[in-house]
Amino acid sequence: MKPTIYLIDDDPAILALLAEITKSLGLITESFTRAKYFFRQISSFETGSILVLDLLIPEEDGIEVMKKLAKMENPPALILISGRGIDLLNSAEKLGHADNLKILGCLNKSDMVDKFQQLLEQHIPTETLSPNSF
Repeated sequence: MKPTIYLIDDDPAILALLAEITKSLGLITESFTRAKYFFRQISSFETGSILVLDLLIPEEDGIEVMKKLAKMENPPALILISGRGIDLLNSAEKLGHADNLKILGCLNKSDMVDKFQQLLEQHIPTETLSPNSF
């Protein structure tokens, strides 16, 4: 079974770009513009799931999302993204590790496209990726 890639970002253009990359790899993708929509719809995660999480989203920010995930059974692995620089990403990564969350990587939005695909290819079993992605 292919893992699901969940995307939370308040920018529809970023969501569309990330979804295009994940779908090109043959992965199941679900996109959300707000954390509250994500938590309303998703209450459990299959093994191998990944959540791509923008740290600066309205209402509930990425840190609050991480705190909720830390209380859940079998939370997804995380790829943290932000347009505000590496310091914010590094701080969030440390908080995630302190809460025993699996952080696959941190990406600055200014250079994330190639790195995002590389992270997915590193952390998802090759047999579940689309053969067109190589």
